[in-house]
Amino acid sequence: MKDNYSECLNIGQSWENALQACAEKLPFNISRNDASDPSALDFFLQTTFDLKVRLTPFLLSHSFVGIPAEYAVPVNENKLIRYFKTETGMILFYVDYRQRFPTHGLFIISIKKAKKLYNENPQRIHKYKDRTDDTKNARASFYIDLRECEMLPLKLFNLMKGALK
Repeated sequence: MKDNYSECLNIGQSWENALQACAEKLPFNISRNDASDPSALDFFLQTTFDLKVRLTPFLLSHSFVGIPAEYAVPVNENKLIRYFKTETGMILFYVDYRQRFPTHGLFIISIKKAKKLYNENPQRIHKYKDRTDDTKNARASFYIDLRECEMLPLKLFNLMKGALK
């Protein structure tokens, strides 16, 4: 899978310039704050998102939910239903399945698109048979196919992580 944004992230470019260069191509809005106030934040993202980190593929996903393991990512069904109430925001996946597959990257999907997939693909809900009486953990997960997400450049994720330190 190839992202559509790497060309705007040049080697040696500052993270501010990289974000500005990608701003028009990203599936969310990045705005530059007024430079007249040096204490103001440089940029702000005009969206909300939930970050999911997935390091281990569900090897039986193809037989359980019909998605090859290298592309399957679970989302707690309870959380997903809560997200659907707002219909705004994004789910951001950092996926590193390289111990088994070449899948590695930063993927994003809108809550609106995830809701559409959820409603159209009930077979992607995987109920946990041992959690029927569990009130603390998810009783089911909905699986999203990474091929239905936008792939963002990993460099952007690394720049964001660096800016958060």
